Amino acid sequence: MAYTLRNANVNSDVAFEIGSVESERMSKNAEVETLPLPMSDSTSTILFDNEGVIRTISLSGRFAADTQAELMNDFIEHVENIVNGTQTLYKTTYHSDLYATGGGTGNFTVILQNFSWTYTTTSKNIVDYEIVMVEGQ
Repeated sequence: MAYTLRNANVNSDVAFEIGSVESERMSKNAEVETLPLPMSDSTSTILFDNEGVIRTISLSGRFAADTQAELMNDFIEHVENIVNGTQTLYKTTYHSDLYATGGGTGNFTVILQNFSWTYTTTSKNIVDYEIVMVEGQ
């Protein structure tokens, strides 16, 4: 399997490959509240972990196509159509090959927070991209 995105609203719930993922970064952060006690060292600080956890997934990669039209239609427009203001209604499933090797499915329900891409005329039919996603339901 490959790194893919699947969104029912954009591409009829068919997963599409997102090219060559060169970097996958995940961070899982607890929203911890701290209550330092006056005139006390840090070992006396009261900690609360009751705000939940946020996982952010950041990808950097490269997508290559045979023509510029395929580059736009098969990748750029697909991803840009996901980031369209209706992601609350139509969640996206991101598949991570790395996570799938650990015995799980490797699938995450996400909302795309940011999509940026760079095209240079010296690299015909290739774009370098970055996608930032937030996991949730």
